[in-house]
This record gives sequence, structure tokens and C-alpha cells, in this order.
Amino acid sequence: MQYICLIYLDERRLAALPDSELRALQAQSARCEADWRAEGLLVAAEALGSVELATTLCNEWRNEWRNDPQRVSVRHGPGACTPEQLAGIVIIDAQDLDAALRLAAALPVRQLGSVEVRPLLPASRLGVPCPAAELSMTQDSVAPR
Repeated sequence: MQYICLIYLDERRLAALPDSELRALQAQSARCEADWRAEGLLVAAEALGSVELATTLCNEWRNEWRNDPQRVSVRHGPGACTPEQLAGIVIIDAQDLDAALRLAAALPVRQLGSVEVRPLLPASRLGVPCPAAELSMTQDSVAPR
């Protein structure tokens, strides 16, 4: 099953890293990417441009209960105001959620923020919850490889 790892971090913290630490993090990430590609675990990995470059499209609300998908507003900046921003994505192929969480825990960039792991579903299932039977997770299973 494929999982997406959404990487969140505070861009200011990343920008404040000394050059030597940034280069070390980039080298660790490159090794991790190469190893996972060789093992057939990595589907895609991409960094995102700065949140300062984001543009968000939002449906305008007619009232508190209904939005109007025909009226779209454009907001410059991220969709949410949070201390951490979505900085990148990694799509992995893992046997189950436990394996996906172990891989996510091993991401070098995790030390700067957090990683949200979700199963990828076909677009036709947008908004449909993933049945628990498709997932497997235990409390103590998250440890880097």
C-alpha cells in the first residue's frame, strides 16, 4: 500500500541552520532517498517552495452552512496559519501502517518538525474514510529502522 508522508517544519528554523548542518541534513536525506529507491520503497520525494510563494484557492461561504463552489477567492499565502508549514512530501510503498511509520520516523528532516503519515487512496475515494481493515498499527511499533 502507498502512504504519503507530509513533512511539516518551521521554515525559519530551517533557514537558521548553519551551512554545515544544512549540508549534513541534505546529505543524510540524499542517502535515505537513494537507499529507499534501491529497496523499492520510495515512490516520490519532493520539497515544496517556501510558504511565502503559496497561493490558496478557497470556496466562498454563502452562509455558515453552505459554501458556493462557483465563487472562489484567492488568498496569497498558505491555507492554514500554523507555526509549521508543509515543506515536502514523500510517497512510500509500505506493507502496512506500522512499516510506513517506521520509514517516516527514519526521515532525516523529521528532526526539524513533524511528519504526518496517511494512506494514499484512489481519487475516486476522496472523502471516503479508509476502512480500519486496510491499516495496521500498534502503539510501540514506531521506531526508525
